[in-house]
Amino acid sequence: MFVYVVTFSIAYEGDNVVGVFSDYVKARDFELAFIQKHNVGSDGEWTEIRKVEVDKVYDNLFQDGIGEGV
Repeated sequence: MFVYVVTFSIAYEGDNVVGVFSDYVKARDFELAFIQKHNVGSDGEWTEIRKVEVDKVYDNLFQDGIGEGV
């Protein structure tokens, strides 16, 4: 089973999980609304959607991130 995790990142400040969804369409709709609401778009801010397997242990969380980018 997979979930889609939406993260918001600020350079040198880290990543924040802002949403977890059961399908990509819901995650993408949320991401677009988040970008517009919070005016994300400067060079040091970005969002990302990652497909994450539930019940899996991820090694090297900070180096590789979790799941796969979509």
